[in-house]
Amino acid sequence: MMQAALRKHRRDRNKTDATIARVQEVARFFGVLSDPTRLKIFLLLCRKKQYCVGDVAETIGVSISNASHQLHNLELTGLLVPHRTGRTICYRATRTPAARMLYESARELLRG
Repeated sequence: MMQAALRKHRRDRNKTDATIARVQEVARFFGVLSDPTRLKIFLLLCRKKQYCVGDVAETIGVSISNASHQLHNLELTGLLVPHRTGRTICYRATRTPAARMLYESARELLRG
């Protein structure tokens, strides 16, 4: 009887730990777009097929270093996919349902 209760407690704790981890992952996913620079980059790449780091920097008016850093953050969340051509890295937006939903939501909110 005691062992069954202990196993149930462990299962419940594992579910809770998994839920907490998932909530943190989702919060990080949404949080990545809380930065205006990252949001601009994400919207830009959703509208165009792909952009290279230097083109992103020039288009939104930030340094190449800043653009590269923000692009990498967006890549880590799975919203962007990098593509290397020689020494140049270009990015495109993923076509996942989550990326499309975020893009449509942001576009709608920006319309006011």
